[in-house]
Amino acid sequence: MSAPMKTPGVYIKELDAFGNSVVPVPTAIPVFIGYTQKTSFKGKSLLKKAQKISSLADFQSIYVDPDPTKRPNISFKVLPPQSTSFNSTDLYTGASSPSDKLGVPDNLYINTTENKIYTKDDYSWAEAAITIAGTGNKAPVAATPGDDGSYFIDTTAKKIYGPKAEGVWPSTGIALVTGTAAPTAATNATEGQYFYDTSGKKIYGPKTTGAWPSTGAPLVTGTGAPTSANTGKKDDFYFDTAATTIYGPIKTGTTFPTAGTSLDIKTADFKINEIEYTIPPTTQINRLHSAIKFFYANGGGDCYILSIGDYNSTPFDLKLFNAAIDLLKKESEPTMLVIPDAVELDVNDAFSLQSKMINHCGEDMPSRVAILDIPGGFNEPEDDPTASVNAFRSNVNPILPKSNSYAAVYYPWLHTTIYQDSDLSIKNIDSSSYQTIANILTDEFADNKKIKKEEVNNMISYLTNATFLPTGVTSLTPDERAVEVSKADAAMKKLSEQYAFILGKLKRKLNLMPPSAAMAGIYTSVDNNIGVWKAPANVGVQNVIAPAVKIDHEMQEDLNKPINGKSVCAIRAFKGMGNLVWGARTLDGNSNDWRYINVRRTLIYIEQSIKDAAKAYVFDPNDANTWVTVQSMISNFLTGLWKQGGLVGPKPADAFSVSVGLGTTMSNDDIQNGIMRISVKVALSHPAEFIEITFQQQQQKA
Repeated sequence: MSAPMKTPGVYIKELDAFGNSVVPVPTAIPVFIGYTQKTSFKGKSLLKKAQKISSLADFQSIYVDPDPTKRPNISFKVLPPQSTSFNSTDLYTGASSPSDKLGVPDNLYINTTENKIYTKDDYSWAEAAITIAGTGNKAPVAATPGDDGSYFIDTTAKKIYGPKAEGVWPSTGIALVTGTAAPTAATNATEGQYFYDTSGKKIYGPKTTGAWPSTGAPLVTGTGAPTSANTGKKDDFYFDTAATTIYGPIKTGTTFPTAGTSLDIKTADFKINEIEYTIPPTTQINRLHSAIKFFYANGGGDCYILSIGDYNSTPFDLKLFNAAIDLLKKESEPTMLVIPDAVELDVNDAFSLQSKMINHCGEDMPSRVAILDIPGGFNEPEDDPTASVNAFRSNVNPILPKSNSYAAVYYPWLHTTIYQDSDLSIKNIDSSSYQTIANILTDEFADNKKIKKEEVNNMISYLTNATFLPTGVTSLTPDERAVEVSKADAAMKKLSEQYAFILGKLKRKLNLMPPSAAMAGIYTSVDNNIGVWKAPANVGVQNVIAPAVKIDHEMQEDLNKPINGKSVCAIRAFKGMGNLVWGARTLDGNSNDWRYINVRRTLIYIEQSIKDAAKAYVFDPNDANTWVTVQSMISNFLTGLWKQGGLVGPKPADAFSVSVGLGTTMSNDDIQNGIMRISVKVALSHPAEFIEITFQQQQQKA
């Protein structure tokens, strides 16, 4: 405002020539809700407070305790490899290559047509099968053909021999087993038969008058009939694994009987493993830390973290997640909502939480979108390859169906490389399983002559016994013990196949991740490099080995265009191209207006940018001068967006229109009631989801 002109002189008055401008709002600011390792920073609580960070280093400095002993412990079931080089539980046969839906990790499959054997890892059946050198009605001999690494099936004794090494077949095969515990009265067998408890390594029998003995005898095994060199003690049996014959029990002395009894084994499956160690599974994994790693690996930038508890907050509480979502009503900047821990809830609670996420974005805060995962979207049954997708579609239902356009869901889960070998140690296994680990390692090194037994025992004890003190040591400080544990861990990783196997199982389990965090990073990367109007699809997902479920063209038809309209965006592996996001639809896939996620997010971007700029004119005169200024402000913003490629049309007039004024968008009654109505129409960019190329022959023209 200029000074009042009371004294003669020259006065300067400045007038605005251009009015206000629309400042584009950020489009890619996700907020992650979940459990964090630390819930305070520099003496201040982080609980239920949205904290903005800009990098993985920020997250780790604020929310992660550098002490590795405070990492989340993960327990799991493991079958360590045995001397057979296998760790299989079941043998399947078929006339073609196995389906990935068949069997579980470490199973075997024989293609009887091509005479090949396949092994299964955590992901899928091996693409490169091992050729079976041959089959026969007896064990292989030195003359039996076969390259090193091949296997031999004895079809009569139902045993598997292999792998062949340095031109020599193993002298023994692994036969069918009978059970992993003592027999019960219901165990099927006839009088005089024996039962082999593979877990306890004991023989029960013979069965008499329909009953099994209540105690079993230790079992000695060999590759032929026992000789004088095979000795035992009273009541011991000897099991000839080649002839499937029992010798015993020893009545007196230490010598086995010279005549054996044929063992009639009753079992439905071909079992290869003889010993099963069990490490009890836990029910949930804290996923937020790995999700943030996944986010930044895929181009993530600024984001918010909303911690609802620490790693001791188990089981996960649906009420805390719901309350955290309600707290976000006070935060205006986030444009995406991601909850990686949702898949760890009870499945019904997970569906309830995801419905809440959609309601929040579609009704409470229509300035953001929810990025969702499919609970259990990693290991589908053979008879229903999209069971988890169907369950999601049936149970995730927002209050208003139109809110579905504010959500996108991605499938399947992904096998990643987020965790490396160096990230894992004994600290990641629940202490309740340490004794089992000690038993496994003790068994492995029992006959190892290359390393001193005392050294092995010390290493095992450091890893699994928190109070262990070696000979000559009277005490250890916590720091000294941590150093010894670290040394023992590093040594065991090099020396022990079993230890490396167990940590490898753990790594694969932790690296199986839902894709929502990666998608938040991809949204950010695409927005920053091109613009929010570009569909976040046909983009590679970084730090991924393979999708957990292989999706082909036919399978994706229902994912992309289902009858109920709840589209699911697929992530697929393409040969020579990598793992690509191959879908760009919202959960409202039948809507012509809001079918595509980039269309929904672009309009949010336009709406929020114009909304923030228009606040400057609240309480200004509702007259032609203001209308012209507002119209010019919005038109300038949309012209800039058109030039960037965010709107389609050969000229601005074809790409958008802005109307405001009496008789155009308002009536006198509107003006009397203090209402300024502005009409904005935009032509948004839609992705070329389907490309059709027509080929036709034509006549030669010259």
